[in-house]
Amino acid sequence: MTKSKLVFLILLQGLASMLLAQIEISTENANHVYSAGEEMNFILSSESLAQVTYKIIFDTRTAVIETGEVTVMPGEDTYIPFTLNEPGTVVFEANDGLNVPQKMGIAFSPFAIGIYETCPTDFDDFWSDQKSQLGTIPIDADLEIYETGDSNITYRVNLATVDNRRVYGYITIPNGTGPFPAILTLPPNGSTANIAGSEEVISELVGAISMSISIHNSEPDEIDPNAYLPNNTDVREEYYYRTSILAGVRAIDYIFSRADFDGQNMVVTGNSQGGGLAICVAGIDTRVQALTISNPALCEHAAYKYDRASGFPYYNWAAAQAVVENIDIDVLEASKYYDAKYFAQRIDRPCLFTTGYQDLICPTTTVFGATNELRGPKVVVHALALGHNAPVEYWSGRLNFFVRHLPAFAQSLFSMNMSKGYLADAGSDKLGNSNQAITIVGITMDNNTTNNTWPVRWDLVEGPGKAKFAQADQRNTTVTFDQPGTYVLRFSATDAQRAITDDIVISCQDFMKIIVQ
Repeated sequence: MTKSKLVFLILLQGLASMLLAQIEISTENANHVYSAGEEMNFILSSESLAQVTYKIIFDTRTAVIETGEVTVMPGEDTYIPFTLNEPGTVVFEANDGLNVPQKMGIAFSPFAIGIYETCPTDFDDFWSDQKSQLGTIPIDADLEIYETGDSNITYRVNLATVDNRRVYGYITIPNGTGPFPAILTLPPNGSTANIAGSEEVISELVGAISMSISIHNSEPDEIDPNAYLPNNTDVREEYYYRTSILAGVRAIDYIFSRADFDGQNMVVTGNSQGGGLAICVAGIDTRVQALTISNPALCEHAAYKYDRASGFPYYNWAAAQAVVENIDIDVLEASKYYDAKYFAQRIDRPCLFTTGYQDLICPTTTVFGATNELRGPKVVVHALALGHNAPVEYWSGRLNFFVRHLPAFAQSLFSMNMSKGYLADAGSDKLGNSNQAITIVGITMDNNTTNNTWPVRWDLVEGPGKAKFAQADQRNTTVTFDQPGTYVLRFSATDAQRAITDDIVISCQDFMKIIVQ
């Protein structure tokens, strides 16, 4: 090969490499969070000349918010300004036609994201009646040894439930006499075999009874030919998720019937569909003491009426594709009895959750809309670079969360020395007088160490009047209310340092109630 040909090939390879250079997206705030109404910029860069089309969306099922085309010059940043005037989240997608499209999720005032529509007035009566029907059916537990390990034994289990169905799953019991705490894992969406698996590992790590269930009427390693059927979404009593939620309650019934359960420390957990079901089960069953959820489904079914993102299973999407006004009112009203946001309004127990900022299956805005209704201590793992999956920090953080909020989970050799993770503590509820300053003191902790470096904020989330904070961004401050009534304050702290290197932000929150005379 001649020298000139070699030089030509090297140049050609270099040109090809430049042509395939990946578009990169960044923004001014490493934590991807802005205030509603604040202008931000999506910043595009590339090592080569690129013609880029882009779009900004709430999700893939609603109208595109904005589209455009820009030329990105090598080594130069291209700015695309954007403002969302309401609390919410969006996903930006850039496509250069040569590589896989790149995405970035942005949140605008995420903890101010509210919900559409109000809870049905007979919501509690409906679910009380469903539980009463379940309560008339004997548990009729059937167990069969599945696997024996060094530290525990796992059984197949099935239980009687409503509509002549059975609840199928696995339960792992630690060696010894107990009593043990318990964890119930609810399943992600799917009808394939083994969608619900045994959970021996988590049982061993925290020394707990660990039960996992399917929501289908067949053994967990078999396929139910009628999975998700029947499912008449026009009638609230005929939703498939009715039997699914009651399956979770029935599993808890069984755990509480066991002599080796400690009778108190009950946790529910799940991801995607399982996360949504965990909220629903905890919302109607006060025996649940804490929950950990990842990218929960079943959140914000009413959103398509407002041309906004809805969570899986996208009730009313088919009608809304053509015209928003086509929303089926019967489906809309019936689906409210299966919307996690209304169950969340009934939960004041600790919760750990994560959401992927690029999630287009269970959009981040729907997750915040539901979880903002929770009134117990919260830890939030913001996965900035992920879609519908959870980061390592969530899976490991679950164990820390168990140990902090339910000390019974700290009895195993593994968990005795485990970190207790993040905590925000707003302090005890208070009494006060209107138009008089009331002292409030918030504490933030990482493991067992007080942390005074995280930025904090006090906010009024409920109350009949206005609240005036002396310094809303200080741990120790005062608040004054302009009229009598019951007020709920939220104390928030954020560790955003890891956003720069790990694409992870962790927030912790707590709530306090002040009765003002």
